[in-house]
Amino acid sequence: MQSSIVVLVLACTAFAVSTRLLLIPLATANTFFDPDETYQATLVAQTHACDTAKLNLLPWEWRNHVRSYAHILPFYTYFKYISECSGSIFDELAPRAMQSTLTATAGDVAVALYAYRHAKRVYERDEARARAVAQTTFVCHLTCWFIAYCGQRTYSSAAEASFTTLGVLLFDGLRARVAGLVCAALACAVRPTAALFWMPVGIAAMVHEAHDASSPYAAAKLAATAGAVALCALTLLACVDKAFYGRWTFPMLEFVRFNVVSGGARLYGTHPWHWYVSQAIPAQLFTYVPFAVVGAWRALRSSRSWEAAISHHAPLLGALAYVVAMSLQPHKELRFVLPVLPILCVYAAHALCRGSTGSRSRGALLVGTLAALQLVPLLFFGTYHQRGPIQASRYLAWHSKPVHALWLAPCHSAPQFFPTRGMHARFLDCTPSPWFTPTPGSNGTSPTHPTEWRQALHDGTSKMTEERRFFANSSRFARACLGDISYTHVATFERGEEEEGLLRALRDYDYELVGRWPNDAFGLLDDDRRGLWVSVWEKKKCL
Repeated sequence: MQSSIVVLVLACTAFAVSTRLLLIPLATANTFFDPDETYQATLVAQTHACDTAKLNLLPWEWRNHVRSYAHILPFYTYFKYISECSGSIFDELAPRAMQSTLTATAGDVAVALYAYRHAKRVYERDEARARAVAQTTFVCHLTCWFIAYCGQRTYSSAAEASFTTLGVLLFDGLRARVAGLVCAALACAVRPTAALFWMPVGIAAMVHEAHDASSPYAAAKLAATAGAVALCALTLLACVDKAFYGRWTFPMLEFVRFNVVSGGARLYGTHPWHWYVSQAIPAQLFTYVPFAVVGAWRALRSSRSWEAAISHHAPLLGALAYVVAMSLQPHKELRFVLPVLPILCVYAAHALCRGSTGSRSRGALLVGTLAALQLVPLLFFGTYHQRGPIQASRYLAWHSKPVHALWLAPCHSAPQFFPTRGMHARFLDCTPSPWFTPTPGSNGTSPTHPTEWRQALHDGTSKMTEERRFFANSSRFARACLGDISYTHVATFERGEEEEGLLRALRDYDYELVGRWPNDAFGLLDDDRRGLWVSVWEKKKCL
């Protein structure tokens, strides 16, 4: 029996890794989702590995010690010692392959193994039912469109989700709890929000141990072990950040200070408190959402006591606490709740298996239909929606001549690749700072002449970000930029009549349209500054 399970696990691992790697060109390689995929990961790793002279050009979070280097350490190792800064197409694909492999092993396989162990405990060692739940969980997690679309990108949230899922599996087994705590520490290292999940899970485990009469000191022992692992993790994290930043610093505190204490995350948009529950998670799980709700509700309702609920469903309680805590923050993003999706897939599998009891063929048909429907959003978002920023960036990056491009677009609305192969790009600076004020100019009025705009760009008298200056008067801002430096290319979003002044300025400076790609297919983006198309203009003398 044990050998057959090992063979099955190895086969599932090979299948999951192969599927995730094959999904890269389908789900992630050709469309843009969120700028952190490059700004907070590969760009930073490549800059440190290949050209430290450009460290001052990194996003503001890294210049102000808000981010920890724990997440980018594997990417840095690849660029520094494997790729050796070759600048090939593999430099774009390899980090995604690394994250895809992590999602397959620590996500797909780990959540199925946890579902198997969890079902055996809940269903009193019913082997057949436990296997059915594990298999269904594996299919649900592997085919969930949002996990395929987002979990294979180089986000810290994706790594957090993988380490959290693996940690849940290991922490659930008494003999591997130290390994589970190590995974929890890794999840918190790459993204501190993981503590919102692990604190309730840890408290539930200690409460359960405290009520276990056979081991009166088990709770204290678990707390001491967790404290020791946390101390070691913080020490190693501090050493890693010291090596990259050059001085002792603690980015976790800066992360909390900026995002929570000072409310700086509001600068990147806000959503209502119920957004995760009413819109985000239903959209992410798609066809699986009603089964996840029913499965979670039945699990909590059928618990004979609160001790049983804590013992059997601690990760579910941690996931609920995570969603509640994240909902209290005004700034919300879809990928922020990625770590709770594997747990919800487990309970969706419980509901699916219970609903198809007595007919395996009917159950398989139901799961297959739900999985097939997941392909609809995956194909749309993975191959078409927001294709423009990726295509425009690749056009500039792989141009036959040296490129010095200017992106006149909202901040972080396009991926920023490492400047190799003679390609350099300038993006609008949107550094959030207590020195910035909402006034359009230093005297409270907008500059009226291009020379005044150029002065506002370079001196410290104006406290307004470049992005706000640009959208206050895109034509004047463009003339100020183009009058200072001769850019070979300019990329921008087409926003209809609002862009007429900008396009006129580009033509006045002898730029010609050379590329145009679709961006927002049906007006799905909540930012109207990003239009339906992305266009690239090239200076005529460079043609």
